[in-house]
Amino acid sequence: MLMTIKQLSDLTAPSGWENSVRNAIGSYAEQRGFSCETDRLGNLLVHVPGKKAPSEPILLAAHMDEPGFMVEEITKEGLLKFGLSGSIARRNILGRQVLAGDGGYHGVVGLRPIHLTTVEERKKLPKVEDLYIDLGFADKQETEAKIQPGESGVFAEPFRMLGDKVLGKAMSRSVSCAVLMKLMEQALPVDVTMVFTVQHQVGCRGAYGVGAGYEGNYVVLDACPGTSGDGEHPKLGKGPVIPRMDKNAMFDRELTQKLLSAAKDIPVQSVARTEVAGDGGMIQQSGHGNQVAALYCPMAYEKAPCQMIDPKDAEQMLAVLTAFLEEAAE
Repeated sequence: MLMTIKQLSDLTAPSGWENSVRNAIGSYAEQRGFSCETDRLGNLLVHVPGKKAPSEPILLAAHMDEPGFMVEEITKEGLLKFGLSGSIARRNILGRQVLAGDGGYHGVVGLRPIHLTTVEERKKLPKVEDLYIDLGFADKQETEAKIQPGESGVFAEPFRMLGDKVLGKAMSRSVSCAVLMKLMEQALPVDVTMVFTVQHQVGCRGAYGVGAGYEGNYVVLDACPGTSGDGEHPKLGKGPVIPRMDKNAMFDRELTQKLLSAAKDIPVQSVARTEVAGDGGMIQQSGHGNQVAALYCPMAYEKAPCQMIDPKDAEQMLAVLTAFLEEAAE
């Protein structure tokens, strides 16, 4: 599990540029003989046969993209002006290293030198439009030879262990997709379709198309705000979170109860509401409507360029899904 999370975290896949993750998951599935298809939005669907068909179609969903930025303008000095794509707080990005464009050009987020700012400006949090990315090129002409407006990038945060925790970029994507990839290795009791969606970070756009095209009972995997210390958020290492609602969805009561029932011998955290703008809402509302439940991994520093999770929570997410599918076969 840990190595799969690392491999996914190391990939670069901002919204709209999910090819690297889609190719990695698709190759992983095809090596195991599973049928894959990519819809016109770029969502990947993996059909994993089980011992029998469930009474209603079961779909497990996770998103492939990660927070990042899009290049909007190149200044005469060769600096990139940019906009954020995804849940990154601007207070966390000044001085951070980035990877920009398909070529993976390294850069750093900068701001006008402090001696050129006013006293009032120094008291305020800089706006994104006041920031720039410096790739180290000499001027606009040299920068334009490497990268163009409209190209995307991500924050270049390394994957590392901190005690028994994991710190790295794109943790919500990496944990969710890793759990489903590890589930592919098991002999499943029922048929399952695994859905890997695009453009989650810019409004759950891929999820809307999936929900319209494939009806059934969905369990959406993601990460939710958590803490490794005291606080109101779910605790890292205490098990995955099964919420009743998030920012986008009021989850189906019956399907949520089935998840909770399956997890009776597995540590989980049941909460009323979590502050996640997840894919579940779009899936729930699209087409003729779908039953949706959620299984989230608690994650610290969720609006920072790198996030922290406890690998035990990912293992327990896998255990909950395994038990859920076993009960669905009865």
